[in-house]
Amino acid sequence: VGAVLAVRAKSAVLSLATAVLGAVGLVAAIDVLALQRMDKRFLWLFQAAQEHSSSPFVYGPALATVAIAIGGFEWQRMQQTKECSSVRSPNVCEGGPNYVLYRGSRSQTAANTRSSSRVYSEPSIE
Repeated sequence: VGAVLAVRAKSAVLSLATAVLGAVGLVAAIDVLALQRMDKRFLWLFQAAQEHSSSPFVYGPALATVAIAIGGFEWQRMQQTKECSSVRSPNVCEGGPNYVLYRGSRSQTAANTRSSSRVYSEPSIE
């Protein structure tokens, strides 16, 4: 069941994963590069001590991470929706072929283009 769900929602899973990883990296970098210069207690975020978990120096960056991850996920989903609405072929955004082949103005199938060196593939929008 989980594998089927992961295949069907692969773009959402990838969007969520990149949003979470990006948020964690951004907050960690801001914490180390900027905030710790103002107050060393911001480094408590990287300590596993239970005594600091209720400190605003820990839960503030943690809440910021969650907010940035949610914003990043929504941004990616919005961009993906915008790109899918501007694509001429609805198959590209609805699980159809992941690429479209072109030569001049004439579309070709992948079987007919194996010997051609001037054909390129457009990256997938998914």
